Amino acid sequence: MLAELYEMLADVRVVYPSPNRVSLDHGITLIRQFTAARSGGDRVEALVTALFMQIRDSFGIFDEIRREKVNTADASAGMVADIECRLLGKTALLIEVKDAFLTFTQLDAKLDAARAARIGEILFMAQGGINEQEKQQIDMRISQEFTSGQNVYVTTFEAFAIPILIILGEQGRGEFIRKVGNELDRVASSIVHRKAWASLLKQF
Repeated sequence: MLAELYEMLADVRVVYPSPNRVSLDHGITLIRQFTAARSGGDRVEALVTALFMQIRDSFGIFDEIRREKVNTADASAGMVADIECRLLGKTALLIEVKDAFLTFTQLDAKLDAARAARIGEILFMAQGGINEQEKQQIDMRISQEFTSGQNVYVTTFEAFAIPILIILGEQGRGEFIRKVGNELDRVASSIVHRKAWASLLKQF
């Protein structure tokens, strides 16, 4: 019965009342409020995916942005990371999303997988930044990987998004906001996350 109820909720249509105008402050406020609640990475992944889809549409530097449901193992989905940005049939950028901080174990495993797949650009979106107790070890591994041909970046989504949202301008920001709802629906995110996004949009 619980399984049937879950499937019914997944099919519930949520209306996202996207605002006609989105300032930079509005966009950042939405991001902060939506990611304030932990979601196992689902909310952040939806935001990251939507933003890179907008980057693709606005600037044409990628052909395809791939992402599976948040609880789907990357390997079983035929992917190396949570999100893959592809250009001309090849993965140009891997994006690994962490709802908390990034640990050395997580970094180490993903870099090995990326190297095996011969992918040289890896971006970690870690909401809590780097685990301070392992910062020196992580920094050293990142430095070592540069010499082997891998460029590794670690940031929070908000820090990454601010300059992008500036460059996108008002129209691009509005399109990005609409893409978030589309992405939540596409992967059938929890009704809790979809309704939370819709509720936040009503405030603007």
